Amino acid sequence: MLRQTLLTIGIAAAAVGAIPAAAADVDLTGAEYADYLVARYAERQHDPAAAADRFERALSRKPDDVELLRAAADAALAVRNVTRSAAIGRRALKRGKVPPLSAQLSAAALELKVGRTEKAREALMPKGGNGLEDMAVVMLRAWSEPDPRRALPILESRGFSPTPVWSALRHYQIALQLDVAGKGAEAVAAYAKAREASGTLTIAHFTAQHGELLERLERRDEAIALYEDALKTLASPLLTQALARARAGGPPPPSPTASRAAATCLYALALLSTYPPEQLHWQFLALAMALDAEIDGPRMAYAEAMRAIDQRASARGVLNEIVPQSPYYQAARQQIAWSFMVEKRDPEAVAELETLVARTGSPSARRALADLYRALERPENAAPIYAALADEAPADTKDWRLFYNYGAALDLLGRWEEAERVFHRALAIEPRQPETLNYLGYTWVDRGERIEEGLALLEQAVSQRPNEGYIIDSLGWAYYRLGRYDQAIVLLERAVGLSPADPTLIDHLGDVYWTVGRRLEARYQWKRVLTLSPTPALAAAAQRKIAEGLPSPEAPVEAAEIQDAAAADQASAPQ
Repeated sequence: MLRQTLLTIGIAAAAVGAIPAAAADVDLTGAEYADYLVARYAERQHDPAAAADRFERALSRKPDDVELLRAAADAALAVRNVTRSAAIGRRALKRGKVPPLSAQLSAAALELKVGRTEKAREALMPKGGNGLEDMAVVMLRAWSEPDPRRALPILESRGFSPTPVWSALRHYQIALQLDVAGKGAEAVAAYAKAREASGTLTIAHFTAQHGELLERLERRDEAIALYEDALKTLASPLLTQALARARAGGPPPPSPTASRAAATCLYALALLSTYPPEQLHWQFLALAMALDAEIDGPRMAYAEAMRAIDQRASARGVLNEIVPQSPYYQAARQQIAWSFMVEKRDPEAVAELETLVARTGSPSARRALADLYRALERPENAAPIYAALADEAPADTKDWRLFYNYGAALDLLGRWEEAERVFHRALAIEPRQPETLNYLGYTWVDRGERIEEGLALLEQAVSQRPNEGYIIDSLGWAYYRLGRYDQAIVLLERAVGLSPADPTLIDHLGDVYWTVGRRLEARYQWKRVLTLSPTPALAAAAQRKIAEGLPSPEAPVEAAEIQDAAAADQASAPQ
């Protein structure tokens, strides 16, 4: 559909002919302006590949236009065509124009990758300021200096803001610069200064480089402590692998090359640029990948960026480049599987994870497969995997979600008594976890069991998540089941306001409207349910209620009955 829209825009623009340059601040007419408009539209529609293609077409028609040179170079780099971006820069030079910054960075990265440091320096033209691109220029200029005595003054002089985050990045680059130059003791001191400057911020690749240096200096215990400390707050396959290697006494990786270190720094620049323009974020990641083909952190980040704009095929293309030896391999295959599921390509999603389990047999791969089965409403496949993982879990596990997911799968299989015991295991790990409190409390109330306890659990969950639609809905539904309709309506209306596309919440609101005599509004809500991709069971129930309404409500449970039921429940509750 987007491709057809782009074609329509291009034809319309071309038909207009000459358009005032002020309309887009470019001096273009005719076909090249049509391509330019299509490219800009593609950017706004989050289709970077189409944008790069159209900017290139426009540039081929008007090769001297400065705006097209810049836009085409930027767009080429954003889609990882670093060679093309550098070529556009060379074209600009031949025509007596300053190459776009993206083209300069691309050219320098390609030269630095093959060790041509002098050529890399030549590609980077003098530029001042503290912009993100300027910072990248400073970084690559420093890496193009083979002698750290000349590189370090570049980092000290300009390009980095004095704020803690950017100060930490500068210190990390200095540490890597010393590490690459073989100055281990000085590098360790610089890493320590960088860690102090970064505070609670942890970047896995910097930590890995720091730890590997400690290992090479035969300070393995310090490296292990560094990895362990980082993993307390950061789930990183890279550091998990490094920790396992260090504990086993395996040899550390060799000292980083200049291109590997430069790639690490540009990757960090992308991560630390909290709110960059999308394209600039992609460009830094593309440069990191161009500098070092084996560094997979940027690939994961680039794939995530593509997934965020619904470019799932592009994301899969990047993830497919990650080899089985990479610490990121399993995460990459899992992301590929979930992208297939989002596209409703369920057999491919299942096949992807079944292959991963067959290849690795790892707990994380098995867990991902079980989660996928549960998401696809195949609890009969999910429950046995969860059961095995639960049996293997250490006694001191903090993984409440494993038991939560296992309990949900058992519930879907109609094995509520077993599910209830598993949910209690989840609560034993994390007693105030709102998702578990919500599930258990909602189910008790919905089944008419342990109603007072269920209501108390739901009130706890809402107190922790006061703006979570599905949790507020659970408490509203509990009030409905108790006949407290006025309270139920307030909460259910609020829940639908917070989650207006959730068909279950809207179905519940319809039920309470019907019960209090608001029949027209009830049928309106049930009809809304049918427009929101409900499950087959929910759709059938909504259609039946639209046609027949609800039967007369059962008498609300009286307080005395609640107390009697609660006492009986307490006597039989698992200890």
